[in-house]
Amino acid sequence: MINLVLKYGEYLLWILVGSGFVFEIAPIKISPLGLIGSRLNKSLSEKVESLENKIDQTQVDLRDHIISSQRNSILVFAKESRRGIDHTEEEFNQIIALHDYYQEYLKANDLENGKIDLAYKHIEEVYNEHIRNNDFIS
Repeated sequence: MINLVLKYGEYLLWILVGSGFVFEIAPIKISPLGLIGSRLNKSLSEKVESLENKIDQTQVDLRDHIISSQRNSILVFAKESRRGIDHTEEEFNQIIALHDYYQEYLKANDLENGKIDLAYKHIEEVYNEHIRNNDFIS
């Protein structure tokens, strides 16, 4: 019985020593976890890049919408004034504040005005006339 245990111990020793030489001399360089991780990271990186592109486009769309909306409000106000539609002093103050914000927004985003100058000049003239005459509607 002791001989049998020694014989198995000897086999086990040879297996351990032999496998130590095999793994030391020719290590396996393929790491399945590394391959899976790099594929997952690549997929995640592609999704993040796609999301960043969508966010950038949304920011451009929002900026364009803000500019268009503000420009339209100023132009409509000027058109109404030219047609003889009266506005309250508060409405004038609101459109003046909107114009100031519009100008700052354009400057902050390095954009050109282009279309509002004449319309706003008319609004200013009508506003100043109402101030001189003190005849804003209530």
